[in-house]
Amino acid sequence: MEVPAALFSFQLLSFFLIVLHLSSFSVPMELGSFLPNCSKTCGNVEISYPFGVGDGCFFQGFEVICNKSIPFLAGSDLQLVEILQGEVRVKAKPFLVTSCKPHGNMVTEINLLQDSPYTISISSNRFIIIGCSTGGAVTDANATLSSCTSVCYTRDSMDDGSCTGQGCCQTTLPRVQKHKVLTTFLIGVNKNLTSPCSYGVIVENGSYIFRKSDAWDFNLSENVTTKLEWAIGDHHEKLRNKNVSICGQNSIDYDSKRFPGDYLCRCSPGYEGNPYIKGSGGCQRNKEHNPCVPEATCQNTNLGYRCSCSTWNVGDGYRMGSGCHRFKGIQLLLGSMVSIPIMITALSWFYLAKKNRQLTKMRAKYFHQNGGLLLQQHVFSGKGTCSNQTKIFSARELEKATNNYDISRVLGRGGQGTVYKGILEGGYTVAIKKSQLIAQCQVDQFINELVILTQINHKHIVKLIGFCLETQVPLLVYEFIPGGTLYQKLHGYLDDVLTRLSWNDRLRIATEIGEALSYLHSYACMPIFHRDVKSSNILLDWNNTAKLSDFGISRLVPLDKNRVSTAVHGTIGYLDPEYFSTGKLTEKSDVYSFGVVLLELLTGRRPVQHEETRDYSSLVMHFKSCVGRGNLLQVLDKMVLEEAKMEEVRAIAGVASRCLTVLGARRPTMKKVARKLASMR
Repeated sequence: MEVPAALFSFQLLSFFLIVLHLSSFSVPMELGSFLPNCSKTCGNVEISYPFGVGDGCFFQGFEVICNKSIPFLAGSDLQLVEILQGEVRVKAKPFLVTSCKPHGNMVTEINLLQDSPYTISISSNRFIIIGCSTGGAVTDANATLSSCTSVCYTRDSMDDGSCTGQGCCQTTLPRVQKHKVLTTFLIGVNKNLTSPCSYGVIVENGSYIFRKSDAWDFNLSENVTTKLEWAIGDHHEKLRNKNVSICGQNSIDYDSKRFPGDYLCRCSPGYEGNPYIKGSGGCQRNKEHNPCVPEATCQNTNLGYRCSCSTWNVGDGYRMGSGCHRFKGIQLLLGSMVSIPIMITALSWFYLAKKNRQLTKMRAKYFHQNGGLLLQQHVFSGKGTCSNQTKIFSARELEKATNNYDISRVLGRGGQGTVYKGILEGGYTVAIKKSQLIAQCQVDQFINELVILTQINHKHIVKLIGFCLETQVPLLVYEFIPGGTLYQKLHGYLDDVLTRLSWNDRLRIATEIGEALSYLHSYACMPIFHRDVKSSNILLDWNNTAKLSDFGISRLVPLDKNRVSTAVHGTIGYLDPEYFSTGKLTEKSDVYSFGVVLLELLTGRRPVQHEETRDYSSLVMHFKSCVGRGNLLQVLDKMVLEEAKMEEVRAIAGVASRCLTVLGARRPTMKKVARKLASMR
């Protein structure tokens, strides 16, 4: 294999051969049939069917060997830690290779064999390289699919917990076709500051935390794990085509999305248990997961539960909906016959009850219209934990928090809606986002933003606290960031006071937003393209710490795609011209928009200027024109000229210029941009 010239004299070191040929004994078994006296544990690990220990206790390919109360996957040295739905967690040590000087070169392969139900999980693992002047890659027969390089400028340049290229680097694993052979290797070079050994390991994302001492003396902890995906193989496809039930009663099979023909089983909505077992040991009705309130009649259907309120009760009957409420209008009407005053009182109560019934029906309608049933099914089927991570607010709570959406509580308005300041019971201040338009596209954007925000956890991205579905348009509740937006502080007055940002604040804000975008592109469980990066979507607290907000038009991107076709969204002045002309969205579109934000920080000017000023119309074109004529100082903000060092200004201007390159392929990634900005600070 030819080593790329950019790696100079890097030498191929050794990596490992992982052969996941984890087959079991060949006893023919029907899925769901097993002996009742099978062991359910091995040591502290629960063993559930289709996995099993001993003859007749497991489905073919899922045997577990229990050796002195320590479980291993049969046919391998992989110690089992936990069995999950579609995945197993194993100790990572078998996936570790150590290569020390002066060993010869060796290229090894990962062979994913046809008879094995296991593959290395692409989404749950990372390929980590530890050492100095060390690179690693995963390749197929044609080209490098995934790689990273680790260097050590000085011992102090490394940080504990940071695996971003100094002493430690990490990269995602490539998704390949079934039974594809991968080649993996380490690359090293002898320089003044090098570690005696290089290490490569595939570990579960987040299970390994880098310490800078590991670059010289590395011992893989027993707690570090690797995840393998499993599924029922495609050799049962014929049974599925003949409509023969492979899963147990009250359960369904679904594609595992691992490889075509592979599938898993799950219990039907309202049931829980082991979906792979037939009979009493399988999926059973779970009354605790019944979505109906006690006052409602519950009917079980193939699609789940159907709730309906009994006579003289109103509402939709669902726990997450309006429930059931007693309607006493008839009794009051009969009692009104006694006297006119009583009748007037009864009619008044009847009117109020009718209004309350209409309000309840209207809120139930909005609940359904705003995707409430979809979220409800998401929770009760066990697919998500949204309800455990966020709070579901009632319409009345948010009306009280905003003083019935008083205009004095408005924090800002935009294309996606209006943001209000809210004060909850207990004095906790929040920001409440309310869509402006009543259209299905707005509901879709709300659901999109909700799904994305529940998957994000970063200190420089605004945190979602909860949501409300009972209003005409859905509402999102965020943490309150009190300092206004970057746009307000750069281009105008905030609370009638002219604000000025110091150079140090501007450089730090650029670094923090760069880190946030780098996280979205490279470190989130699925890459996220923001699509509307601009200074008005960057919130600042009282210390001018930055947080990225507004994910209404963002896109989740599968790991095997680096671009998606989509309708063009964004803001004039920040919009990537390549995305605008082709409709092909890539991570480089966010890089271009970030470059415009860097120009705002440097110049203090708006991205688009009105023609009557006769100065410029496009900040990007004006900046490029001045730089081309060697007049960079002409466009810089007065504060920048007074406080910044020129070498810093030129460096930031250089980063902005590369981000604003017309061809997206020539722009740097946000990971590289964030690393450059961090090194300047």
